[in-house]
Amino acid sequence: MWYNINRNGQLGNRLFSRAHVYAAALEYGETVVDWGLLDIAKKFPRLADAKLPTYPLLADGTMPPLPEGFLSNPDVLKWLHKTRPRGTGPFLNYWSQHWGKGDPDIARLDTDTFRQFNDAHPTILMNGFKTRCVDWVRKHRTEITKFFELPESLRTKWSITQQCWHAQYSEVIGIHNRLTDFRKASGGRHYMMPKDFANVVRDVVDFDPKTTLFVFFSDESFRNDDFYKEIKEPFNGLNIYINEGDQLDDLCAMMHCDRLIGPSNSTFSRWAAFAAGLPWMGVSNVLLQEGAKLSFIDTPIPWDY
Repeated sequence: MWYNINRNGQLGNRLFSRAHVYAAALEYGETVVDWGLLDIAKKFPRLADAKLPTYPLLADGTMPPLPEGFLSNPDVLKWLHKTRPRGTGPFLNYWSQHWGKGDPDIARLDTDTFRQFNDAHPTILMNGFKTRCVDWVRKHRTEITKFFELPESLRTKWSITQQCWHAQYSEVIGIHNRLTDFRKASGGRHYMMPKDFANVVRDVVDFDPKTTLFVFFSDESFRNDDFYKEIKEPFNGLNIYINEGDQLDDLCAMMHCDRLIGPSNSTFSRWAAFAAGLPWMGVSNVLLQEGAKLSFIDTPIPWDY
């Protein structure tokens, strides 16, 4: 039995970290009780009403029953989260990969070291941000994304919208321009303005300007007219639609595009491409300054590096 108490990162990071734990649980035949998902559970119908989310899903598509015992108490797991070891590697029955500290390969889940650790501990406390098992995530992508299926109302809305798009355009390319924390994070070195994405589109992406629609997403509001113009003007001459949606609406919309472009070190658009099986291209000022060759990756796997 594994109890996952990791709660680092925003939505994309949280989903990517679960993809690896979910895949490993399938490979080892374990059940995971995930306190670290509790604060975002209501975003996903399958998780919304659970006292604690559990996985992998059973054959009938339901979550495994919550085991009995004091570790199935959310308050106990919250306390363990507060008192967890701040390091990378095994400690007692903790398997940890601390946020930003230590070599994440030490905490991989597809090694003999972890297999022996798992065999030696009937109960494991998972505190891993990048506890990776890339090949297993690729193998179990369908099961993982089924667990995190978005609300039917959003899927229906964007399926209909997708049909309308394709009635007029042969291709729809989504652009995720994450702005808020990128303005300050790492001295702003990862921040790209809308005009930077427009330049990448014109210089790198192969498309027909007459039959391609670009859909622009950001975590800021476009209701300020000056900010709206800052986005729209760099794309003059192209078919551009700017979506004004919340986090899940943007995510679902991106999953209904044909290709996606997003910040290379942001997981949000990358998750959309992973979940929907889409080509994705990561861009950043650092890559552009280094003259790196930019290209689309088919169905990117989280943390496949």
